[in-house]
Amino acid sequence: MPRALGTTVTLEPGEPLGRYDQYLLLSDVLFEAGKQTSNVHLEQLATSFGHDILNLAVLAGRLLWYEGVSPDVWRSHDLIPVSVDIETYFVMLQEACDVMADVIVTLAIKKKGQAPYDSFHQLKNWIARNPNRLNDQFGFVGNPLPWFNVVNDVRTKLVHRGGMVWVYTNRLQFQWSVHGEQWKGIRRLTNENFLLPELKSLTRALLRFSRRLARAVSEFTGVVAPRTHVINGVFVPALRHLFTYEVPHRSKRLVLAGKCLAACGDYAVAADIGYPDGFWWEFLISIAELFGNGPHNISVSLGPGDGVSGATGVFNYQNHLHGVLMYDEIGPSQNKWSEARTTFDSFVQAWGWLESAVLVGQTLTVELRKDVEVKPIVGLDGTKTASLAFHQLLGI
Repeated sequence: MPRALGTTVTLEPGEPLGRYDQYLLLSDVLFEAGKQTSNVHLEQLATSFGHDILNLAVLAGRLLWYEGVSPDVWRSHDLIPVSVDIETYFVMLQEACDVMADVIVTLAIKKKGQAPYDSFHQLKNWIARNPNRLNDQFGFVGNPLPWFNVVNDVRTKLVHRGGMVWVYTNRLQFQWSVHGEQWKGIRRLTNENFLLPELKSLTRALLRFSRRLARAVSEFTGVVAPRTHVINGVFVPALRHLFTYEVPHRSKRLVLAGKCLAACGDYAVAADIGYPDGFWWEFLISIAELFGNGPHNISVSLGPGDGVSGATGVFNYQNHLHGVLMYDEIGPSQNKWSEARTTFDSFVQAWGWLESAVLVGQTLTVELRKDVEVKPIVGLDGTKTASLAFHQLLGI
């Protein structure tokens, strides 16, 4: 689990990144440069850039979740929040660019007070007229940036030109366009009208530019990024999910994934249980295939710790409910085993009409007595473990 709902945190030197961490080179080098030069403004810019990327992660997670449930269920009123999230996504992309404009003006302009610092678009135009006023390390800022042209075009039309986001779905992918009376069409970075591939391309391009800017800052200031500042939060996994997004294909498994997402209730809960490709997500989809239906209920406690500990799933099979209690690790001490065993009893009691229930773990790191009443199912393969759990639940 994450250390925070969404903020910048400081790691110990050499501490590895967790699943809920995302390293931003620009934020890291700005924090260090601000610290070494007592420049509070650079630290403020580091925080602001991290905050913008965290906002993009939240929006990406929401859009991935909305699209993910659509193969199973589509509600027309969802088009409204989806449209709002798309518009906000482009606003946040431009906000992140405007933060980088402030970084450039703070460090790269030879004479202070000349260049616009609060608008990346205006700064680009100023640099085109004054290319020699940039310090050498930042000369690349004047190069053409097709991805920013798209961001600025869409954001301007939505915010200042009366444009509206229109969203369509084929129950697999979102398609989108921007409409308004004053103009026709929009520029795109991809040659298609599908939403998430476009956001994927734009976001990756922005972060690539931010890394190049960070290297210029490091070269100009002589500061070496310590790799200790990262953004951390419950929606951070959505960034990696967006960057690995692939076109979905119609299948029964995709419908079951939609049912599992709907049962989770939102992206953060689904991510905590391993969505889209973790062990427990594979386990849930596989056992749903065996039951022939999606889960009746999924419950995950978003709390401290990095991993699944006490998540539950309930499935309806032939008008009987069957329950699964999930732990990454069962153990390593007798106390931890007793805690899992108590949680199992509480789970069964809370769902008093369960036909059967099983305790499932990825690893068992405690030695159990041979006469233990509840024998956990343990396995490192989600599909095989689901099969064992299914057969034990049905007593076959």
